[in-house]
Amino acid sequence: DSKRLSSPGGVRQSLASDLPLRGIMVEPDGIKEVKLLVVLCHGIEVLGHDLYSVAHQLCLRAPAPPRRVLLLEAPQESAQPREEEEEVKVA
Repeated sequence: DSKRLSSPGGVRQSLASDLPLRGIMVEPDGIKEVKLLVVLCHGIEVLGHDLYSVAHQLCLRAPAPPRRVLLLEAPQESAQPREEEEEVKVA
């Protein structure tokens, strides 16, 4: 089951709870048949909802076929340790 969330602008979203990773499904209101599934993925420790505006545009403004967009959240931890970032000095 997925929980419906209200969404403005002719696009609806729902939580995709039946996946190994948490995800948000985005699709145009009133869509009858989905011909294309677009999956957008993130890196480690990043939530998927910040790609919602991209998903919204893909649902409403992109040419046919009718599509559904899945925004997957990344796992919260990586199996690999993070690399140390170099300090950037501004002159």
